Amino acid sequence: MLLDDVANLLEVTGIAHRGQDLYLGDLPDAPDQCVALFEYSGGAPEALPGLYLQRPRLQVRVRSASYQAARELAERIERAMNGRHNLVQGDTLYVLIQAIQSPGFLGRDDRGRAEFVQNFAVIKEG
Repeated sequence: MLLDDVANLLEVTGIAHRGQDLYLGDLPDAPDQCVALFEYSGGAPEALPGLYLQRPRLQVRVRSASYQAARELAERIERAMNGRHNLVQGDTLYVLIQAIQSPGFLGRDDRGRAEFVQNFAVIKEG
């Protein structure tokens, strides 16, 4: 599953950890600094002889009490993920993970915490 595989990548690189500051499909109210991953539909799958490529999209949301801390965390995630190619996670080959845009400031939530978002296009075999 895409979210689990990306979470594994973020854990291996030491950026975030499930159950502490990394959430899949959810952005809980606590902790103040955290990362949330969301999958959404992307391009149509491509069926070739002996190959089936899926093209989901991934949204990464980052939140922190400090604007600077949120921005730096978003940039760390971008550097860890953008341009990844031929990445094998379990039984899945990720042909490419590519940023669609730079991390963008969403604003502050109702508790004054800074939020950034970045979207990624994914091509995976499966």
